[in-house]
Amino acid sequence: MSFIEVEWEDLKGNIRQLEKVKTDIENELDRIMLRAAMILEAELKVVITDMGLIDTGYMKMNIHSTVEKMFLGEVVGRVYSNTHYIKYLDEGTDRIKAYKFTEIAFYRAEPKIIKFLQRELGNIGWGRRWFY
Repeated sequence: MSFIEVEWEDLKGNIRQLEKVKTDIENELDRIMLRAAMILEAELKVVITDMGLIDTGYMKMNIHSTVEKMFLGEVVGRVYSNTHYIKYLDEGTDRIKAYKFTEIAFYRAEPKIIKFLQRELGNIGWGRRWFY
C-alpha cells in the first residue's frame, strides 16, 4: 500500500489569493454587464429620439443602467427609468398608442450586445462556452 503525502505551506495565503481572484472575476463581470446594459441604454435613447417622443428631455435623462446581483450569484445588467409615464408610452393604454420603443431598441442593440459579450468574455476565456 502506498500513500501520497501533501504538505501545504501558507494555506491562509493561498486562500487569500483565491479570494482575491474570485473578487477580481466578480468585479470584471459586473463591469462587463454594466457596459452591456449601457449599449441597450444608448440604443433606447436613440429610438426614443428618432420616434419624436422627446419633448422636454426629462424621460431621456432619466434612463439609466445598473448591475444587480441575483440569487445564486447571477449578474444581471438592467436598464430602467424612474419616470412614471415611460411605461404607458412604451406599452400604451386605451387612450395612448403603444410605441414599443423598448422592444425596438432591444432588437437593434442585441447583435451589438452579443458581439460585445463574446469579445469581453472571450478575453477571460468564457466566450466560446456561452456563445456560438
